Amino acid sequence: MGRLAEADTILRRVESLPLTARDDAFFVKFLRALLDGNREATYEMYKAESASLGDGGARAQLAIEAMETARPREALRTLDQVNWHRPDVRKSPELWMLRAGALHLLGEDERALKEIRRSRRVFPSDILLMRVEAVILGALGRETDIHRLEQEVNATPGYGTVLTDIAAEQFLRGDTVSGRATARKAIDWFRRQPAADSVGNSGQMFFARLLGGRPAELEVYVKFDCDSLAIDCWRQRGTAAALRGDTTMARAAVLTIQRMTLTPRLRQADASIALAQIFAALGDDDRATTYLRDSFSKGTPKGLVVRLLLAPFPKLQAHENFRELMRPKG
Repeated sequence: MGRLAEADTILRRVESLPLTARDDAFFVKFLRALLDGNREATYEMYKAESASLGDGGARAQLAIEAMETARPREALRTLDQVNWHRPDVRKSPELWMLRAGALHLLGEDERALKEIRRSRRVFPSDILLMRVEAVILGALGRETDIHRLEQEVNATPGYGTVLTDIAAEQFLRGDTVSGRATARKAIDWFRRQPAADSVGNSGQMFFARLLGGRPAELEVYVKFDCDSLAIDCWRQRGTAAALRGDTTMARAAVLTIQRMTLTPRLRQADASIALAQIFAALGDDDRATTYLRDSFSKGTPKGLVVRLLLAPFPKLQAHENFRELMRPKG
């Protein structure tokens, strides 16, 4: 939280200065909209500049803004205008995953697989692209290819994360048996890692345990001693308590998060997504969807991350209002 608050403070100082350069004024306005959680505004800013964006990184940024506001079709049209040989584009794996991600959100996973494999030929060892391929293979149910990818990633530090991505997508496909089995492999891998890596892996370990389906393993999170503004800690504590049947503790976590005073507004999005997960664990899909909608209004990007985060809750995934909220709009 401190970093966002510090960024907000610094930006306010910059905003108080006279900015004569057009590009400087644009990026300050863009950062203000970002910290205020107004992703529609950041999208509209780049959209308004479309004629002058060129065919490099700025054009690709418009595609990112389209993706993060649930416009994967527009992202694909925009990416068709990008020159992939430009240095600011050619060297960025994050940009090379966009086309596959957009196709995946549209349910066109065969095309998405071709795109991500094309990107991986350019960046064969990039863990982000491996993760996107894992998600797509999980959606397609390609068990042979999943096994091949697991073997390829096995020796990398990101192996456990790739496994949880596969497990989440198996859940979303309705194959909870395979999803739980893959999650168990991820848990076993995280347990074997050096103690020094435990903090960095803690979020993924929690997610793997949600997918693993053994409530007893969530007891450690219920016993967390959370700082007053530690959203993730309270999210894990409340979600774990709910799944273990302790609704009193889960609702206490909800109340704690609801009472937090958070700035800038983008930080409030984190609180809303935490509340969405806790209410999903409690089985209250209406309130989970309401808080998810609120998180989007405060800056949480729509797309793969949120979709995977809520994968452990099949009942929520089937909820009509949730499905409507997550449907691409352009």
